[in-house]
Amino acid sequence: NLVYSAVVWAGCVVAATTLRETLPPSQRLRNRCLGTAGTGTEWSEIRNLTKNSSFMITTTSYALQVAYFTVWLQNFVLVAQVPAESGGYDLRPAELASCQNMSSIGLLLTGVWVYPRLVDWLGYHSVYSWGWVVNLAATLPFPIYALGAGQDYGVWRLIPLAMLLLLGYSGGGCSYSTIFVWINRSVPSTMRGRANGIVNSCQAFAAGVAPPIFGAIFGYGTLLHPRWGGFVAVYLACLFPAACLMMVEQLPSSFKGRPMEDDEDTVSDYTSTEEVTSDL
Repeated sequence: NLVYSAVVWAGCVVAATTLRETLPPSQRLRNRCLGTAGTGTEWSEIRNLTKNSSFMITTTSYALQVAYFTVWLQNFVLVAQVPAESGGYDLRPAELASCQNMSSIGLLLTGVWVYPRLVDWLGYHSVYSWGWVVNLAATLPFPIYALGAGQDYGVWRLIPLAMLLLLGYSGGGCSYSTIFVWINRSVPSTMRGRANGIVNSCQAFAAGVAPPIFGAIFGYGTLLHPRWGGFVAVYLACLFPAACLMMVEQLPSSFKGRPMEDDEDTVSDYTSTEEVTSDL
């Protein structure tokens, strides 16, 4: 935790000292002069956002998605450390950390290489759906992996768990990247700041509420059946992806195709694409 916090602070310092503000000073001054603090305008904008069906669908889907992956990782950690005779994997801390490194590799490969190419080829909706399919295909056999648990199997027992994290996070990378684009497509560029503030508040609430609930389900399940009862929490969490997939079907067809030029405006509404590319 100390090393992690040091890296985070280092990232903050580097960002504060090197990243350039893309909103021009003249526009910032204009925004301050036209500020709506203390008026009813901000509340009317929030009410308008709640009437935007696309925004509500993407926000709800994102909150459920965050809840699912928070619980997904929690279930993995809980099951991985349970003794083999109780239905777990009996992993040592170093073994657990080694497996979790595969999730970073999955996210890196997906974000840098796989996702951009798949979106250009298949479009956002297909990539979003297939991302969930890959994650669930790796998650649903979770109890089967426990058949090879125990220290007697050595390093071989880590392979299914490493592949679970690799594929699970690769699929998650596809769904996360797509939902961010859809959230920004659902609102005008001038309202994206407020919209993303609401979205992140909702996902923070979901990430805070879901783990205690599913932790209690996991504990109660192990009381009912010490070996297999904990996996009830795993399968109940799979209802979240199903709900997400059903909700995004209601989005307009313009959301589901290949990337548009407007998607690049998410980087900055005030800087041209050429400037952004050269800066990067």
